[in-house]
Amino acid sequence: MRKFSISALAIFVFGTSALKIASAPPAPTHSAGEARDGAFRDGLFHGALDAKRANPAHVAAGRWATEKDRISYRAGYERAYASTVAAMTSSHSHPAESTPVKHHAQV
Repeated sequence: MRKFSISALAIFVFGTSALKIASAPPAPTHSAGEARDGAFRDGLFHGALDAKRANPAHVAAGRWATEKDRISYRAGYERAYASTVAAMTSSHSHPAESTPVKHHAQV
């Protein structure tokens, strides 16, 4: 009876561990430097938002003062827009058209 209890406990522990690993969120696809970059994070937010709302891709990076920030914003926007559209397409919903991203003229 004692062997059965130990075996049942071992199966329970391994089973719950496997479920925890399987339900873990996917790792982020951006680097630690990008995660700390405000312009990049802002681009991620706006890109995903536009894709979820089925808006055509439209990068509005002109509000960022430096060229580095505008480049970071654009990179975040394009990455989030493309990955959100791809995720929505794979789940058989109706995503935004896969249009090229329009860029605002630099101010």
